[in-house]
Amino acid sequence: MKKMFLMSALVFSLLPLWAVYHKIGDYDTGGYARCVIVEGNIAYVTAGDSGLVIFNISDPQQPTLLSTYDTPGSAYFVAVSDSLAYVADWDGLQIIDVSDPQNPVQIGSYDQPDQYYVVKFLAVAGNTAYLADYYHGLQIMDVSNPQNPVLLRLISCGYVHSVQIVDSLAYVAGGSGLLIYNIANPQSVSLVGFYNAPETVEYVTVAGNIAYLSEYYYGLEVLDITNPQNPILLSSYPCHPYSVTVNGGIAYVPDNTMGLLVLDVSNPQSLSRLGSYSTPNWASHVAVSGDYAYVANRLFGLQVIDVSNPQNPTLLGTYDPPDYTCVVSVTVVGGVSYLANNWSGFKIVDVTNPQNPFQIGSYSTPGDPGLVNYLAIQNSIAYVAHDYGLFIIDVSNPQSPSQLGFSNTLGSVLYVTVTGNLAYVAGPELGIFDVTDPQNPILLGSYYTSDARSVAVMDSLAYMADGASGLRIIDVHNPQLLYQMGFCPTAGEALSVRVAGGLACLACGNAGLKIIDVSDPASPGVVSTILPHATSDIRQCLMHDGQLYISDAGWNEISVYNISNPQFPALVSRYAWNLSTQDMWISGDILYTANCYSGLNIHDLTTIPVQNDDAVHYPALAFQMRNYPNPFNTETTISYTLPAKGQVCLEINNSKGQLVKRLINEPQAKGEHTLTWNGKDDNNQSVASGLYLCRITSAGKHESRKLLLLK
Repeated sequence: MKKMFLMSALVFSLLPLWAVYHKIGDYDTGGYARCVIVEGNIAYVTAGDSGLVIFNISDPQQPTLLSTYDTPGSAYFVAVSDSLAYVADWDGLQIIDVSDPQNPVQIGSYDQPDQYYVVKFLAVAGNTAYLADYYHGLQIMDVSNPQNPVLLRLISCGYVHSVQIVDSLAYVAGGSGLLIYNIANPQSVSLVGFYNAPETVEYVTVAGNIAYLSEYYYGLEVLDITNPQNPILLSSYPCHPYSVTVNGGIAYVPDNTMGLLVLDVSNPQSLSRLGSYSTPNWASHVAVSGDYAYVANRLFGLQVIDVSNPQNPTLLGTYDPPDYTCVVSVTVVGGVSYLANNWSGFKIVDVTNPQNPFQIGSYSTPGDPGLVNYLAIQNSIAYVAHDYGLFIIDVSNPQSPSQLGFSNTLGSVLYVTVTGNLAYVAGPELGIFDVTDPQNPILLGSYYTSDARSVAVMDSLAYMADGASGLRIIDVHNPQLLYQMGFCPTAGEALSVRVAGGLACLACGNAGLKIIDVSDPASPGVVSTILPHATSDIRQCLMHDGQLYISDAGWNEISVYNISNPQFPALVSRYAWNLSTQDMWISGDILYTANCYSGLNIHDLTTIPVQNDDAVHYPALAFQMRNYPNPFNTETTISYTLPAKGQVCLEINNSKGQLVKRLINEPQAKGEHTLTWNGKDDNNQSVASGLYLCRITSAGKHESRKLLLLK
């Protein structure tokens, strides 16, 4: 099994990303989103304990919730036929009238005899429903009267995961591989043929005379079923699929490693990869309509991906390590890239020709696995942040790196930066090492932190992204006597920090990117927040040539902002592409990104278009936000204008940029809107007199207005 896993990674490394896809919308369904079916402008999503969730997707960028139906059991799969939704809800079958999708009504059900009957999947053909009973086999039900479904018979065929009906044949996937039954007479079913798969088949889909089998560890198998009595294996593709959807010669495969994997299956004897889009883990099912793929992601709800397949003009070259590793950081020095591979040390890659990067050396750190979190390069020496401590490696000969020194630390080292003869490491504590003699690093001093993820050093001050705490500023002019000079609490989890020109930029995950004024390090304060989307996940930031680059793992985007006016950061460009980015490095006009299982990707910054249509131009007001009265005593009415319909997030922050009250976070129509703030926080407690900022975010644009509360 492990051998197959490694082979999958090797195949992926040999395949380029031909197309760039991008997410255009999402919706957190709650529960585990397992399945999505699209009928016209309506999407039906089964969401575990949240039941059946129904969306209007006439605007794919803004899926609008129409209704939910709380099924008795955990909703697993749905099929829609003649305005009826048939839901496999683990315990049985629920039949729901969805002719009015805003008001779904249950009209019938079938409950399993006991807890050992588990329905994970179903298919409907005419007046018959076919239920995949995980433990017992295939249940065939008469649903001609949907108010009273009747079990016709149970075919005992071992563990069954899914079923598809084509004409008078039922294709049954499960522990026995693929079984093909003649169901012309549902009361007299006969086995026609079978295929003994290498492992359990999770999912089967049939397109024409071809059957596609999803086998989680083995991959995707393609069978010729022209003669259903004798299915013939045509080809296979190594991946980790949960299911497969085929549309017009293209297979869309939710893959645990790659996210949404897109394959060309026009020649079923030779599959080729067109591209992939990195979704959060646990994508389980996909429906395709037009240029959009609707992905049911167990933990993250519904995601809408544009798969129209434009060419990728920015991608110069890629490098994927030949072993199954996750690239988490990248550093480039003099045409050489150093890649921290989370599970196996680091790789050294020649990038003098960005279109043809190739490995010239590597170093495996000890441990199983040897978890490397970050590395810094100075004077041909690599300083490696490792779960076991700080490793110091001589890389003057990149083909044969050798260890110079090592030092234990308190807990894992998550980040390291080097200034002069001092190395600063971040983890459960900030540690400062004298590395004048790299063979004998000496701990000079330490400062206990909550959960430091990153550190930047400037002018004898260390700026730490300290997890849930926020930004800590430590005076390090005397490493043996460290003390906290300033502190700025932030919402979210501080993950990455960069400092320049009296500003600290702090990536805070779902709370966005905080721009903090540190001109007075004893009294830092948030001056603005960048949150490109309501569901953004900002994990990395980089300051280069006066511009701010931020990586949005929630939308697989890299955005560039002009922060010359830090109170009003202006979007310069946005690069939406396939992969979630763990780390970034810029050298000249080249952007290097660390993309976990997809390795190193190299981009030409000169070909990333400036998106003037999306840019925020201040002081012009995009939303014409205003409030009355101002100052106010008990409440104030806030009004604004949306230039287009979209997701709107409107928050009240205090003068330090901390969230006080989120007034709204939902889709709204184009035009004028008003709402009232009563001077209370999210805990319904009255706030103190003072200056507050009302901030609106929609479609990547931001606007703030000062509110003065006087009591």
